[in-house]
Amino acid sequence: MKQLLLLLALLLAGCTPRAAGVVPTDPVEKEEYAVYSALINSRFSQNPFDTLSIDSQTTRGCHPFEKIEGQAESLKEIGLIFQGVERSTIARYEDKNKVKHPLTDSFSLVARHVFDSSEHDATQVMLSAVGLNDASDQALVCAGIFATSSSGLGFTIGHYFLLQKENGVWVVKDQRQVWIS
Repeated sequence: MKQLLLLLALLLAGCTPRAAGVVPTDPVEKEEYAVYSALINSRFSQNPFDTLSIDSQTTRGCHPFEKIEGQAESLKEIGLIFQGVERSTIARYEDKNKVKHPLTDSFSLVARHVFDSSEHDATQVMLSAVGLNDASDQALVCAGIFATSSSGLGFTIGHYFLLQKENGVWVVKDQRQVWIS
């Protein structure tokens, strides 16, 4: 009974909770999570013994620790780095990454993962917002990982990824490393 009253109160307040694993209904948001899932599955899910910990909000672009000086310069270079990247893809990426955005556990992943956890033995995954082109068949996203070795030493690495939707499936077409430490 308490759960029903809580749900009713949330609905009346205009807030609807989203359970983990629920697919977004907004078409753009649905595409963004499809991009995230394809990227994580193809690039960060190789070791079946790893647990991925995904941050609950996007980063502001493709620089670690909120360091965004030089971001505009990097974005200007994207057109030169990635052959075939559309201007609308870059423009949307730049626009969406001016601020952080909340993420929900709406990923479709093959790897074990936890959402917004500080689990020490998990590989931390940080994601930027997705920039989609006008046709929503090309995407630009930055993803970084923070991992620790068994000796306790850690490292971070980040890449820009260019994805293309082919026959309804998002595929990583190219990637460029942006930082490593």
